[in-house]
Amino acid sequence: VWMASSLRLLVLVFGCVALSLQLWLVGRAPPILPVAEAMRAVPHRGAAVVHNPEQRTVQIGAARFTVLTAAVIRMEWAAEDAEFVDEPSLVFLHRSDALAHAVDHTVTEAGGVLVIQTAELVLRYDVAAPHFFESPGSLNVSLRVGAAQTEVTWYPKQPERGNLGGTVRTLDRANGPVRLEPGLLVSFFFCFVSNVSLGCGSDSGFEYAVAAQSTSGWHVVDDSAGPLLEDPAGDKIPWVRARNRAGSLDLYFFGHGLRYRQALADYVLLSGRMPLPPRHVFGVWWSRWWPYSDSDLVALVSEHDEHNMPLDNLVIDMDWHLTDYDAMDEGSVDLAGQPIKWTGYTWDPRYFPEPSKFLRWCHDRGLHVTLNLHPASGVQPHEARYKDMLAAMGGAEAAPNGYVPFAIDNEKYGTALFDAVLRPLEHDGVDFWWLDWQFVDTTNTPGLNPTIWLNHVFFLDRERRRAPLGGLHERGLILHRWGGLGSHRYQIGFSGDVVSSWESLDFQIFFTARAANVAFGFWSHDIGGFMSRMPTPPELMARWVQWGALSPVYRTHATRAAYIERRIWRYGRSLFSAMLAAVHLRMQLAPYIYAEARAAHDTGVAIVAPVYLDFPEMREAYAYGSQYFFGADLFVAPVTQAAESVIGAAEKSMWVPPGLWYEWATGRSLDGPAELLRTYTIEQIPVFLRAGAVVPMVAEPGRTVEQHWANGTMCLVIFLGSGAAGRTGQRRLYDDDGWSTEYATNSSTKWRRVSHGPSLAETGGGEAWELALAAAEGEREISSSAERPWRICLHGVGVPVGVTVTISKAGPAGGSVEIEAVYTPGLLVGPALVTEWALAGGKTYNDSAKPAEAPAWAFDGERSVVDVALGRLRESDSVVVRVVWAARAESAKAAGAMFGTLSALKQARESLVLNAAECIDGHHFENHQSPFGARHNDAEELYYGYPIFEDGSSGPAATMPPATQAPRARPEKLAALLAEADRLSQLGWRLSQEVRPGDSEQRVVETAQRLHSGIADALDLTTTLAEQADMDCLKPALRVAAAFFRRALDMQRST
Repeated sequence: VWMASSLRLLVLVFGCVALSLQLWLVGRAPPILPVAEAMRAVPHRGAAVVHNPEQRTVQIGAARFTVLTAAVIRMEWAAEDAEFVDEPSLVFLHRSDALAHAVDHTVTEAGGVLVIQTAELVLRYDVAAPHFFESPGSLNVSLRVGAAQTEVTWYPKQPERGNLGGTVRTLDRANGPVRLEPGLLVSFFFCFVSNVSLGCGSDSGFEYAVAAQSTSGWHVVDDSAGPLLEDPAGDKIPWVRARNRAGSLDLYFFGHGLRYRQALADYVLLSGRMPLPPRHVFGVWWSRWWPYSDSDLVALVSEHDEHNMPLDNLVIDMDWHLTDYDAMDEGSVDLAGQPIKWTGYTWDPRYFPEPSKFLRWCHDRGLHVTLNLHPASGVQPHEARYKDMLAAMGGAEAAPNGYVPFAIDNEKYGTALFDAVLRPLEHDGVDFWWLDWQFVDTTNTPGLNPTIWLNHVFFLDRERRRAPLGGLHERGLILHRWGGLGSHRYQIGFSGDVVSSWESLDFQIFFTARAANVAFGFWSHDIGGFMSRMPTPPELMARWVQWGALSPVYRTHATRAAYIERRIWRYGRSLFSAMLAAVHLRMQLAPYIYAEARAAHDTGVAIVAPVYLDFPEMREAYAYGSQYFFGADLFVAPVTQAAESVIGAAEKSMWVPPGLWYEWATGRSLDGPAELLRTYTIEQIPVFLRAGAVVPMVAEPGRTVEQHWANGTMCLVIFLGSGAAGRTGQRRLYDDDGWSTEYATNSSTKWRRVSHGPSLAETGGGEAWELALAAAEGEREISSSAERPWRICLHGVGVPVGVTVTISKAGPAGGSVEIEAVYTPGLLVGPALVTEWALAGGKTYNDSAKPAEAPAWAFDGERSVVDVALGRLRESDSVVVRVVWAARAESAKAAGAMFGTLSALKQARESLVLNAAECIDGHHFENHQSPFGARHNDAEELYYGYPIFEDGSSGPAATMPPATQAPRARPEKLAALLAEADRLSQLGWRLSQEVRPGDSEQRVVETAQRLHSGIADALDLTTTLAEQADMDCLKPALRVAAAFFRRALDMQRST
């Protein structure tokens, strides 16, 4: 014992002496030499430190470090007999692209410690350590986090806390939150549900914790087991190969702190950018697991047309191919041991006797068709193309057990599957494939899961191997499940079969936003939910449609149950009206959505993004999980709970981000940051537009996205704020051919700049504002002949005194045309709340509903909108619009704000008329017996929609009395209320007309008070009648009307 203690003391003394010597030498050691001087580098334990500045690598012995960006360092350890890996991996496919971007860094060695420093990170490595994962002292990376620049240090094996989550392969059978895989972003704020870190929101009742700052701000991706990709020849698909990984490590350190957007930008630089999907993807998808025949689908498309419901994409589930559900239910399996005929590649002639003819009909209608595939069984002998597949695989040896087994990681199998089996179906007219992978999670290639490899192969087959169209290649497109990091390169996502519930709806929003943390930007969800033991509650369906309309992809779906309905026109007039309005809003927003999808390709930030990306040090940005940014300028907080029966409206807790925002449904301005509790009727969606932002929309929603894309009226919507920031803004309008891969090189793109702000020109003491629309620019040919109508819609403003439009023409017929239209009070007209169109030379255009072909302007008093029609413009034209308000700008703004109150009044009256009439016309519903015995006399159901019976029947056709039965007369009390609503709307209009630009502020206040009093009286009357209503179904209708009156009253108080 004595000798051992003495030996330890001796070792300690020598260690101290050696450490002192190292410290003395720290400042005297030379920097690491570049690779050209490597032969003269001082060896350390037999290995020279080699710095290759061109490749930004530093190698010493079995360790190699690569500076990929200022905040990302690759750390490799090559085990004995292993080599460092330079080939791309399946996750970091574009690693070499980072080397094209210069990164300042220094490399030094002092006292046996290697130091690599960038502007963001400092890596220290003890070159004497036997392994760089040996201990905290062997390797560590330091960074500074947040505005306070808190120093954070990572070391090997340190547990990560505060990960904000990424996404997950599937939500199958989920009924609310599920555990997410880790994402790339890490915060001080995160929360738990069932001890699972989600980084979720207090509005969902989750428990919060604060991460220890010493473990926040970094994330390490372990790609040690990740398969590699071989360099393909020509248009071949890059194929996979396993790496020799025994004992080796391949780690990527992301040290961005709270700079979330930069983290995502670095990730897509290394892994590959989010592709821009074809334009039709952003329209409407119909999907339903149902044994549809071709004639059934033709009828379904016709129903969409009859109800003015858009449709772009038709998803046909597995009944397109041969099936045998009876045998499957009895447990029969195929030769691969999978449920029999769950996999299929052969058209079922019972449903599709002439598939190519049907698909031509779809294409003639502008529809794009995808078919479901469950490929786990390989190719079975009953398939029509089985012999072709066998021949392509080289004969009978490929089917030792009587079928060709699934082996998608085998290049020969993959090529044969496409060429022999799938290509004939594509020649029939199939546009893309829905990969509904199931059961098996491994392949014969170590480290490769079949989900991501199926995505890789199918996506790139369409992009690279299909015959070019007009010399151009189509963009890749599949519908698929998440397969891990790198899956963002293969869009669109299919999230799986969720339970139809409010909990599922709420979590889908959270889930979609969190997927942005791994750049997975295009999840599509089963709108309405997939499975349920009862009909979907109509209110839940309506709110799900509203979320879907403002999500990356709008796609309905449901299981094979007759009582589940996904045709929104089968839910009654009021609900159908609300849902159709949401779908039409999506179609009108197509130019905005498409431009933001392009921005996602460029930046790595998904179109649906969590609020904390821009406000990482504000706890509230993490605390509300079911809200998000929809592109750069829209903020959305969908309603995810049922309405309160007492008021007929649903509550929504939200946190409004910093800045000035306008609520789209009401025109009300909101200053953030602010935590709010708002109420919304079924027609209203909590959508907020950033003050001053330019949102491009098409004025008329088309039957498909493409219908009005090129020649429909383009409307630039702007909510002007009262402050300097809210009265300026800019945007680049984006366009391309909509389908080819040329966008990636910008050879098919066109951009058009829009900017606006206060005018510097003399206004005679008034307030002036200008907008400039530049001519189009870009690599794609700029047309000097094609024209489309343009409009500028300024929201939240008062009546102007003048509008000037100056159009500059390019080319031989160049020059400028100036049109000036001056406001006069006599132009305001009656209850339509819209002026006549003011034209040049003092002329007017009397059709207030449709602008003139020539430049003109009008004022919409109902919405406080100045609507400027620019006429038909060419791409080569440029325009300047100038609007002038009176000298007393504050009075004009107050007048404009009061006009906005009229919108809520109109909604109150329309809601009352629609819902009360529906109640009275359907009064025979009371005690009505459904086909399966349930009674439908609940007043709330009568408001929220017609009942849906188990046999699939619903709505008026299933419940209306015989034609000879006259509807009941309207009750006297209801008639009195409708008369009062009419009187109030007229009063509001008359009062609003008394406010003119230039009126005294006292007159404005007096007028506002009179309108306030009238609304309060109407609210009292509505509430009283709701209490006295002699028909149960009238009560919710009256409560909804009261909710609108309360909204009008609230807005008037703000005014």
